Parts: sequence; structure tokens; C-alpha cells
Amino acid sequence: MSQTTSSANASEEQVVIFPPPSGDVGVLAVPPPYVIGYKPLSDGAQGVNYSMVHSDVQGLLVYILSYLQMTVGDHIDVFLGDKLIPVASFFITAEHFDADGVVARDVPFYIPASVMLSKYSQPGNQPFFFTVKRISDNTESSTPYQLYYKSFPPGNPDTDGGKPFNQGLPLPIVSETIIDQSVIDTGMTVTIKSYQHQALEDLVSLAFGTLTMVFKVTNATADIVFQLTPEQLAKLPPSDSLVVRYQLTDKVHNQSGWSDALILQSKPGITLLPAPAVERTPGNILNHDLLFGGPARVVIFLSNYAKNDQLQLTLQGLTETGEAVTFTYTRSLDGMSSVIYFEIENERVLALIRGSLRLTYTLSAGGTGAPQLSKPTNITIQGGAFTLRPPMIEQVVEDELPANISMAKVFIPDYWALKIGASVQLYWQVTDPLGVTLRYIFGRTITDLDLPLSFDAGSRYIAPFAGSPLTVHYKVTNPGRAPVQSPLLELRIGKASEPPLEHDLTNFDQYGWNGWRRGPATLPNDWTIVFEQGNYRAQNYTYSNNSAGVVLQKQFANLKPGSRYSLTINCIRFRGEYAAPSLSLSAGGVAIAGPVTLNDLAWTTLSGNFVASASEMTLAIVSHVDSGVGNDYQVDNLALQLLDV
Repeated sequence: MSQTTSSANASEEQVVIFPPPSGDVGVLAVPPPYVIGYKPLSDGAQGVNYSMVHSDVQGLLVYILSYLQMTVGDHIDVFLGDKLIPVASFFITAEHFDADGVVARDVPFYIPASVMLSKYSQPGNQPFFFTVKRISDNTESSTPYQLYYKSFPPGNPDTDGGKPFNQGLPLPIVSETIIDQSVIDTGMTVTIKSYQHQALEDLVSLAFGTLTMVFKVTNATADIVFQLTPEQLAKLPPSDSLVVRYQLTDKVHNQSGWSDALILQSKPGITLLPAPAVERTPGNILNHDLLFGGPARVVIFLSNYAKNDQLQLTLQGLTETGEAVTFTYTRSLDGMSSVIYFEIENERVLALIRGSLRLTYTLSAGGTGAPQLSKPTNITIQGGAFTLRPPMIEQVVEDELPANISMAKVFIPDYWALKIGASVQLYWQVTDPLGVTLRYIFGRTITDLDLPLSFDAGSRYIAPFAGSPLTVHYKVTNPGRAPVQSPLLELRIGKASEPPLEHDLTNFDQYGWNGWRRGPATLPNDWTIVFEQGNYRAQNYTYSNNSAGVVLQKQFANLKPGSRYSLTINCIRFRGEYAAPSLSLSAGGVAIAGPVTLNDLAWTTLSGNFVASASEMTLAIVSHVDSGVGNDYQVDNLALQLLDV
């Protein structure tokens, strides 16, 4: 539910505030007490606000107007509320007359702020009057009237008094953040959400650049919606910093103060492309948990473009700890569809949990023309407690780290917000044979963002703790920022002596890599696990033009030295365009099978034998094609088998 705006014009009529004209009090012998600056209300009551009570340390200033036959020695009692307990009591003295003692003066007095608070636990009306006991012992009373007092302003209280605007008021909500010509032609809205202590007759003042609008509240629970017409928007000058803020005023003129500013852009005469849309973002909120490890998909609708036009989608993110990040996707369009999709990697969304993301794009003719800008889309990211992915240990198999390896290599996943100079600390926690928990901390300072980030844990941190739990996590602290922590990687260290490895099968079920990791001839996003036709398989959608070399590898431990093993994989070319993949297998850097060229879109088995030269060896899939255009393939059922049983 919402309320629609109306305009309000300030009166320019000059009025006399004090002393009141005699017509205000008629010919009463004892006129009612007079509150300077009272606010006349629609129910006939006189209104008092917080400032009137607290602007003077003595409290609310009230006058007893001179009355008929006012005499020195008269006793005044002032009453507020139903209980006949005076809030002020005093005698008329010679000071209340002129120098000749003939003409009576109006008598000022104060009602303390503490008394006002005790009389008004909630805003409302209380009867207000006074009595005068004359020296003749006759007592007369003024006619009571209703005095209304409200001690707090509308809206949320300010949360930071050190800043010039009310930080407690939420920002206004605008239907458009960039006012281009299309917005000017159709109009737009500004919404003020229903606020704390919202009441009838409140006034909401909106400052929209050079425009001002005032709305009178007619529904105490509904949002306030300002309608800005094309005629109003056409008056706005071009600006990259159009300020929008609002202020709340109640019926007795308590004011919230102005809200903080929302900054818009005004671009008359310029028509922007439609804003990109992010799927599954109700209310412009993207929940990372609902992606289930997959990417966030961006949809762009283009109605007029040509083949080979270039589209660039730019992400501008702000993390929970305040790091600004940016990334741009570039695509040459084929002219076949008016709907263009981009996928934002899951780890980028993860890094922005409890942060924000702004998406814009440009379209340029043939990739060289002047870029045409789009409207922005702004979303906030929600999700779990962590903004980092857990660490990965190369030698781990089925959540267990073999105890007899000489070194464990711990890889830190890419973190979008990582900065030069950041401190990365790895925490390695184990339990010794006596049950004592030990924690080792390894640290590194980032000097090159392009280098892979890993830590080596030697056998001294592994072998003595055979059979015990292992917990690993890491923290990243960018310069001047709060640290962010990864989830815990909870494992076990294997038993001290284990039989030689006889069989190892990796079928990528449930998106598990089983210790296989990308090789140096791939980019971070080349390899993914996909689920197709009821089967999981690893897919290399090759982007790198330096893709000849090791593309997938695994370090095996506990092999039986001197024994023969076989390594077998199934592989398939999944796109029949451009360069055909050519793959081989290697053990310890020595080729054992292939290369074989995958010309057809059919599964091919590649197998080779080798003799284990040590208990630890690295087995690998090797590409023999450099190109990142084509050269796309999938692998499955990577099987290692001991042949000499």
C-alpha cells in the first residue's frame, strides 16, 4: 500500500504571535494560559513540540495573560492533566505591574521538561488551565483547553550525531538511478518507506536536485510515493551528482532532520540501453546459497545490433570489508539472438556476500565504434558466513591426508578482492599422541596477484600426528581492512603404515576432484565439473592460447616402488569446431600413452603403463595443442590400477 504525493504551498501571510490579539481570548475575566508558538491542531488542541520544551533549561515557557482586577497578592495555580496537582504555583507581585503599579503585565512562568515528560508518557491531549485565588479569597478558573505534547520526532532516531544528516533514516528508493531522456519522457517515482512513529498529518519533504515536493500523510501505515512528472524532470540540469534526500515533520513541527543523500545522475538528451538483469534476484537481492555452487546468470536484451558488434559487461563490486573490485567480460556478437547471457563465476559472487554489485555494459559497433552505455543494475548479495572458499590440499583422498608423504601442498583458491600487500595466514591444527592440540601458522605477503598461492607443510607437521584430526583454514587481511576467514577444512591424517595403493578411480561424482588439479597449461576457469546425460565428467573449455602442456595432474602417494601400474582415462571432444584436441598421459614427467587426436564427438579410451619409481609420483594429462579457439574436451573415469599384485 502506498500514498500518492500532493503539493503544499507555504503561506506568506504575516501574523502576530505575541501578545495575542484580544479577540483570541474574548472578554473572559480569566483568560487561559498562553503557550508561545503553540501549533493549532485540527481537533482544536494546541500543540507543543520537543524543541519548545527543551530549548530553555527551565522548560516550556507559558504566560498568564493579565486579567481583570489583577492584584498584588493573588495566588496562581496552574494545572495540566486530570489530577488537580499544580505544575506551577506562585503569587502576583509588584514586579508584575508597570512602574506606577497601575497597568498589569503578562506573567511568564516555566513548566520543567521533567514535569512535561511525567504528564505525557505517550503523545496526547491533556486539559490545561489555571486558577487565581484573589486576596478576597474568591477563586476563579480559566476555561480549560486541550494541550497536546509529543516529545519525539517522526522516523528512526539518528545513529551518528557526529555526521550532519540523520543516519537513522533509510535512503529514499528511486525507480531509476540514471535519469536519461527515456525516464524524463515517462516520469519516475521516489518511495519513502513507512517509518517509525508515522502519523496522520505528518509532512514529508522531498529534495530532488533543484526540485522540492511536500506530501501530507493520509495513511499511518502506507509507504509514501512521490510521482515526478515529465514536466518536473525536464527542469533538471545535467548532473553526475543529483542529490535526493527527505525530511519528516509531524503536526507539532518535530522534525527528523534530513536523511543522508542518495546520488543520482541526470542525463537529459541521452538515451541509455536497457539495464542488464540478474536472474533469481527478487528485490535486487542475490542469495549466493541458492546458486548451489553454480554461476549467477546475467541477461541482456538487445533489440538493435549487428554482427561483430562488441559487448562489454562490467562488474563493480564492494565487499563486506570495503574492498572495491572490478571485472569486465568482452564478447563479439554473432547477430543471431536478441537475448545475450553472461555467467558470473560463483567465487566472484561468494566474495561479495554482505556487499553489493553494480552491473553495466557498453555496445560498440564492430568493436571500434563509440560505445553506447547502458543503465546500471545494482544488487546486494546475501549468503552464508564465509566469503572465501576452503583451502585445498593436493594429496588428500577421501578426506584423508596420507601420513607418509614428504610434503603436503595447500592451495589457496583465487580471491577476487585480494590486493597487493595483503597478508595471508594458513592455520594448520593437529592433535599429538598425548591429546594436546597444536596449531601451526604459516604466513605470506602478496606481492604478485598473478602467481598461484600455496603453502607447503613438511612431514614434521604430518607424520607425528598419524591417525589424528587435521583442521586447516586461512585468513586474508588486505591492507587497512578487517580480515576475512575461510571455512574450516576438516580432515584426518592417515595411519602411519598403509598398504601400497592398488586402485584409484576418479569419476567426478558429486563434483569431487579426488585430488586432481589443473596444470600450468590452463587458466583458473578452464576446468569445471559438469553433469550431463546422468553422468559427471570434468570439462576443459579452453580459453588459453598457451594450452600445450600439463592440463590436469594429481600427485599420488603410497605407490609401490618397482611395481607396474596402468593409467586409463576416457576422453571426448565436446565441440566440433576449430582446433581438435590432442592428448597424452605422463607419469613422473615421462610420456606413457598418446598423443591421440580427438577428431570425433565420441568417447576415446587412452591408457598407458609405467613402473613406479617412488612412492610419490605425479600423473598427468598433457595437451599438445596451443590454441584456445576450439580444443575443448571432457574426461571421465580416470583410473590407476596396480598390475603387479
